[in-house]
This record gives sequence, C-alpha cells and structure tokens, in this order.
Amino acid sequence: MTVVAPRLIRVATPADYEALLPIVALQEDSPIDVETLLDRDRRLSDRPLVRFVAEVEGRVVGYASPMRTFDAQANRFTFALAVDPSARGNGLGRRLLTEVINYAAAHAGVEMEAKIREDDPSSNRFADRNGFERTAHWAEMELSLPEFDLRAHQPLIDRVKRSGIRFESFAQSDRSEAAMRRIFDVNYATARDVPGADPNEEWRFEDFRRTVFESRWFRPEGQILALDGDVPVALAAIGETAPARFYHMMTGVLPLYRGRGIASALKVLTVECARSLGGRLIVTHNDSTNAPMLAINRRLGYVARPGWYRISAALSRLHGGSE
Repeated sequence: MTVVAPRLIRVATPADYEALLPIVALQEDSPIDVETLLDRDRRLSDRPLVRFVAEVEGRVVGYASPMRTFDAQANRFTFALAVDPSARGNGLGRRLLTEVINYAAAHAGVEMEAKIREDDPSSNRFADRNGFERTAHWAEMELSLPEFDLRAHQPLIDRVKRSGIRFESFAQSDRSEAAMRRIFDVNYATARDVPGADPNEEWRFEDFRRTVFESRWFRPEGQILALDGDVPVALAAIGETAPARFYHMMTGVLPLYRGRGIASALKVLTVECARSLGGRLIVTHNDSTNAPMLAINRRLGYVARPGWYRISAALSRLHGGSE
C-alpha cells in the first residue's frame, strides 16, 4: 500500500515567512527577506491580499499570493505561485492555484495574471496546462556599477541641459505632497505609453504614495525629474531592493520632449545615483518590443539576462484548469 504524506493548504502568517523565503525567491527578481514581505503586507493592506502556504508533513513547500492589481478600475488580480522543486508533480501547484482562483472570484475578480521566468520549463508547462497565455515578455538586463564611467556620458547630459532642461531629484525638493504629486503625474502620464502597458489603466495617488514613497526600497535621490523651467516633462526612478542592489523602475518622457536625449540622460543620472549610494549592481526590465529603451541600456553597458513572461487568463477559463 502506498502511503501519501499529509498535505495541507492554509493561510500563512508572519511566523511562516522565514520558512517561505527560499520558495518565494523562486518567483522574485530581487533578493527577498522577511522585512520585505512584512513591508509589502503593510503597504498593501488596503486591498485584497493573502498568502497561502502548502505543507507536506509539516514542512512548508509551496506558496501562493493573489492580490488585486494596481489599476483602480479593473477587477484584475495578480498572483505569485511557487512550489519547491522537491515537492513538484503531486498536484500541490494546482491546489494552490485553486485557492488563488477562489480568492479572486470571491473578490469580484475577472482576470488573473502572473509572471514566470522564461528559462523555467516547469513553470512554463504549468502555465500552459492551466489555461494561461503569454501576453508580454520582459527582457532583463543588469549593469555592474563599479565599472561605470560617468565621464563618458557627461557630454550628453551637458547637451540636454543646454537645451533648457534641468534635473531635480525628490531629495532636492521640499518633499511635500505637491512634490510627490509631480512625480506621480509624470509617471502616470508616461507609463501608459510604455510598450506592453494597458493604456486604459487608472491609478490613484494614494496607492502610488504607499507603493513608492512608503516602500523600504525608496530612496529620495532615486526619483529624478527632468524639468523645462518648472514644468516636469520626464522622470526616471530607481530603488534599492537589497543592500547595494538597485532596480531601475521607470523612465518616461512626455511626447513633445521625446527624441532630445532626455531619456538617455536620465538613465545615466540614475546609474550614477545608484553608484553614489554604494550600489554594486543595477537591474532593469523592459518589454522586449521596446527597442529604443533596450538600445539605451546597451549603450550604457547593460548586459542581457534571462527574462520573464507575463501570463494572463480570464478567471472563468481557469476554473477548468488541469492538474
């Protein structure tokens, strides 16, 4: 007779987070620690968010975490799901996905999305078996900061400044709510034009404030505006996601100011900012169809790494998924 090890799916508590870290790390693009998970719980407490864990004989071997997306209007849920490689192949992934589906359905969700590594065959097979489609591909690139030489790019920055553009970080502002809203407004206006983004997505300043300005990764020097006089026309943003490891989160330029080298200058300034703050590495992701931004990255010395797929499916379709 075959003995089946006891398996349990339950809601996680912070006491589980230490045991969860190596599993959560399977679906993260930055190093993860308990404080980061607690920080996310705190900042996202206003929206439907839960963490499920899977146990086999009392050992945590899997997790899933559904959450309503940043969009203020759409009933979309994003989720992360991972099972320890040693515990795969026995239906735990599907059971966790069922919990995710049921949770999203109970909160009026209509669509699910997640990200999976392009070089993870197991996750790709799981997505295919369970009715997901690949709806975007993000190229991952990284730059070693000790070798970066600002002097090679100074002529570009000088040229942009001579054209009437000046640069100001959030650290150089009065750090008021008005200063936060200037960053929000440019970010919101330009993010809609990013390849792969939803042009109809609606954001709320309150969400943005919690997600950005109240995050552990936030560095006031890393939010840099380009201004024409006193009018913000472009933005670049980085954060410190782990000690000495920075992430480039956004570069956006208003349409009337594109083609003037402003995006390239902002990227240079964020790289130098990360280096000045003790950074050793900076990582970024771009939609693989965003040829201009990928070209800028390559000129700065970024090196390609395996990227990620965004997978999506209507919630109604997922109810029929397979093991």
